[in-house]
Amino acid sequence: MENNQKMSLSVVIPVYNEEKMVGKVITDIKNELTKSNVNYEIIAVNDGSSDGSSEALKQIEGIKYLEHRPNKGYGASLKTGIKNSQYEKIMIIDADGTYPVDAIPKLLEKAWDYELVVGARDINSSGIPSNRRHAKGFLNKFAGYLAGRKIPDLNSGLRIFSKSIVFKFWELFPNKFSFTSTLTMVCLTHNYETIFIPIEYYKRTGKSSLKARDFF
Repeated sequence: MENNQKMSLSVVIPVYNEEKMVGKVITDIKNELTKSNVNYEIIAVNDGSSDGSSEALKQIEGIKYLEHRPNKGYGASLKTGIKNSQYEKIMIIDADGTYPVDAIPKLLEKAWDYELVVGARDINSSGIPSNRRHAKGFLNKFAGYLAGRKIPDLNSGLRIFSKSIVFKFWELFPNKFSFTSTLTMVCLTHNYETIFIPIEYYKRTGKSSLKARDFF
């Protein structure tokens, strides 16, 4: 860390029907951040879940619990969490256990020097269905063409970034699944320091809420 300064981090976790995994994910995040000597808060946003996610979250100590009624979307959940955060550095991660929590220290190492640190998933990871790999590859290449830079992972849901960037371009960020893609493009096209850190990506437990139309 820069000049031995302790980092402060707001962790925003959007939650939609993740009762089976959200408790373990949050426990693992707490352990990693404690080991990394980080000041942190965890903000879980329950986005109108129809399962037992609300009850599971209310049993977890030491988190800030927010709720949408009804479901508003992935981007809306992130925006709600960001608006209610206290620190400038924001980390987002999904609640389904697909992102490797043990990769967080690698992202933290770069968070002082970069305004966007993206955990870039290996496109051949077990968590990315084979029928989505071509679509992801196309999106990454097309976005890279527009940005004038290679983009290994346009829409990874594990990243650390500066909150001030999101507030500056607030009106651009959608309520649905394109929040992360928009953030990547905003940073690259406005010369914010950005780095992609390779990570694994695991197969999720349960059914994904992503639909084919989200690709479009």
